[in-house]
Amino acid sequence: MNSPLKWMGGKKKLLPFIEKHIPEYNTYIEPFMGSAAVFFSQEPENSICSDIQSEPIDVLNAIKEKPEGFYALFDEYAKQLWESGSDYYYHMRDEYNNNKQKFYYVKRAAMFMILSRAGFNGLIRFNSKGSWNVPFGDRGNHDSKEQATILTSFLSIDKILSWSDFLNTGNKRFYNQSFSESIQAAQKGDFIYCDPPYLITTQQYNEWTQDHETQLANDLRDADSRGVKFILSNVYRYKGEENQALLDLYSGFNYELKNHKYIVGPNQTRRQSVEEIIIFNA
Repeated sequence: MNSPLKWMGGKKKLLPFIEKHIPEYNTYIEPFMGSAAVFFSQEPENSICSDIQSEPIDVLNAIKEKPEGFYALFDEYAKQLWESGSDYYYHMRDEYNNNKQKFYYVKRAAMFMILSRAGFNGLIRFNSKGSWNVPFGDRGNHDSKEQATILTSFLSIDKILSWSDFLNTGNKRFYNQSFSESIQAAQKGDFIYCDPPYLITTQQYNEWTQDHETQLANDLRDADSRGVKFILSNVYRYKGEENQALLDLYSGFNYELKNHKYIVGPNQTRRQSVEEIIIFNA
């Protein structure tokens, strides 16, 4: 099953590399949910997914709990985008940044889905104050009205209801909380997939530091001692720089490397090569 979310660093293209190391488990736990590509590919019965960013959590909880209401708002916003183009996009962006904490989570989720899908080049980006600052994506045409058609074809009511049915099976929970809280909830027989921010790339994400990296390693070692299986994905080599500190933090565990190319910007000829790493205890 594909995810309704887009997020920076999504792992959709690397799923085969990751999935071959996923063991059998009782509860699936993902503390850096982002696009939730691995979660949706696994379709677990029971799960705890979390992120320090509230936006992806709002979206999945809205689809799970209020699918019709979420779609009605999304469809309304998409039609207004069709009528007004970039004027409406920038109005919504200002309203979202200034008032989102006052809004019901279903409204926040619908607004975010419009902003994330109608923004330039599908970027997911916030400034240092946590405000959405991606410009309108005109798809090569000034105030292109194709945006609304693209949006509504992607996010139909049938797809939302299908996602909602899946999210309501078993026991699937989505929280806006720290990675440590989610990892500490793991018990023997559970599985944790971690895709944290990367220290050696240029992407800035919530001021991720070496202290966070060390805390995550300590949390996963504690989980390992409780009989919890885990996979950590990260970048090992980027622009000639090697992440040797990562191997030092996870010494004693298994790892595998894979070369991968990312498209940078709207031009598919602009590619950057990285060497991905997964570290695992299975």
